[in-house]
Amino acid sequence: MDLSNLVKQQCLLATQQAFATKVADLDPNLLEVTEATQEKFGHYQLNSAMKLGKVLGENPRQIAEKIVLALKEAPDFATLFSKVEIAGPGFINFTLNTNFITKTIRHQLQDPYLGLKPHSNPSKVIIDFSSPNVAKEITPVSIEVELKQSYLDYAMRI
Repeated sequence: MDLSNLVKQQCLLATQQAFATKVADLDPNLLEVTEATQEKFGHYQLNSAMKLGKVLGENPRQIAEKIVLALKEAPDFATLFSKVEIAGPGFINFTLNTNFITKTIRHQLQDPYLGLKPHSNPSKVIIDFSSPNVAKEITPVSIEVELKQSYLDYAMRI
């Protein structure tokens, strides 16, 4: 499950509900949901009020207020979010509900693919731990660094 897409879908539904008379088919690409840039802003941010202001001809802050109101009226709002707040000229910050995060992680851990979709055309990938030091204990950090290097090497060849 991609949480940013889930938040974006909720925002799209809320925007369509809040502005049903102005937009019949809102372009989903207008909604930009990103991971929060700082922890104090929650988990995700919707940074689209300025774009929507031009399309809808309204103040971006008022647009954000209407979207948040529509989000809070959704039946699964409390299940997904613990806090949704407006910052500045219309940025919307989302903090996910801890119980929702816990349930999502547990569900992913029970999945043999950890919540990821299996590749439609799988191929074998060999990961070579190229710099073991037999005099030192292998730590998770050294393995992580090696895996990142191997992944980057693989990604550069694609």
